[in-house]
Amino acid sequence: MVVQFTGKCVSRILFLVHLTEAEYACVSDACNSLTWFDALITDIWMNPIRPITIMEDNESVVYISDNHFTGSRSRHIDIRYKNIKQLVKQGFIKLQYVS
Repeated sequence: MVVQFTGKCVSRILFLVHLTEAEYACVSDACNSLTWFDALITDIWMNPIRPITIMEDNESVVYISDNHFTGSRSRHIDIRYKNIKQLVKQGFIKLQYVS
């Protein structure tokens, strides 16, 4: 079963220096929406298939979310959007790189 989930990252205005941080912020918003949507679907009638795969075209975002290593250049990203790493660790989502 394939379900397409689309969302927009327009809920807040951010000054983001790097493309990786901007992509990570959008993935964080998508994860928040997926968490809510998952709770809704579970409450209604069905158990969703896990992990939910998020297709990402930025290799840095996939690397940061999958690895526990935090470099000096990505430390602020990990602190601000730590929900992504928690959801990956719990097996709720999986980020997959697409070229």
